Amino acid sequence: MEHLISGKNVVLYFNDAQDIATLLHHACAAIDCVVEFIEQPEVGISAIRGGLRPVAVVVDVFMPRIETENLLQQIRDVQFDVPVLLVSAVPGIKSAAQRFKAVDYLVKPFVPEQFIAMLMKVMPTRPVTHSLPNSRPPYERTPR
Repeated sequence: MEHLISGKNVVLYFNDAQDIATLLHHACAAIDCVVEFIEQPEVGISAIRGGLRPVAVVVDVFMPRIETENLLQQIRDVQFDVPVLLVSAVPGIKSAAQRFKAVDYLVKPFVPEQFIAMLMKVMPTRPVTHSLPNSRPPYERTPR
């Protein structure tokens, strides 16, 4: 899988439902970030093995084609230090986040501002390029 994205931070979003992908893609432009929606886990794994270095990996805890633990192990075998963020609509996401050594998690449904705030915790420090339409940035970046 060839990636021609340049000058952007790439986030791979592994999810089996594309309903929110376009919204997140547009919202994340405010933080100079491209969200690549990955419906087929093998495509994302192949991209990472091919040299793509995402700034974060977001994983829906219940993917139909692959176990979360297996997916994360394959990703970490190639890029061991990539921050993992989890999303799920089911109870127990907090314990899943601990078990899978995730940096953070979100309970679905969530709004784009929550997703952006979660990403900002792991994104390299960069200025915001533009704000969401009709809104102020929902976060303040603090130095680490």
